[in-house]
Amino acid sequence: MSIDHNGQRSYTVGCPDMRVNAIVEWSGHAKDRWQDRGDDRGYVRAFDESVEVDYPSAHSACRGRYHAEADAVLIVKRVRRLEATIGWDFVDVVLTVIDLTDREPDEQQYVRQQVGQ
Repeated sequence: MSIDHNGQRSYTVGCPDMRVNAIVEWSGHAKDRWQDRGDDRGYVRAFDESVEVDYPSAHSACRGRYHAEADAVLIVKRVRRLEATIGWDFVDVVLTVIDLTDREPDEQQYVRQQVGQ
């Protein structure tokens, strides 16, 4: 359980069902990593332009989303959160951004092959 800035309680539990639409949030760390790349596209657009990929380095119920133009992998975790005012909601939280060129060549190739590059 956590208390938000309005004093409301929220509970977070994992939700692996990707068929359910979710709100997208970016952690402060992920925002910093995206901005450090010098990319001027917004966070919502970056998420929308990325595609789901199998990313073995993601752990703890996280998954990868590859953004081809930025050549980066967004590490995302799906959570189900109970908000006092609206009930249960699903949230995809972007936890970090990984520059794919900083990874081993076989990992780069594995991700790029999934999107036909």
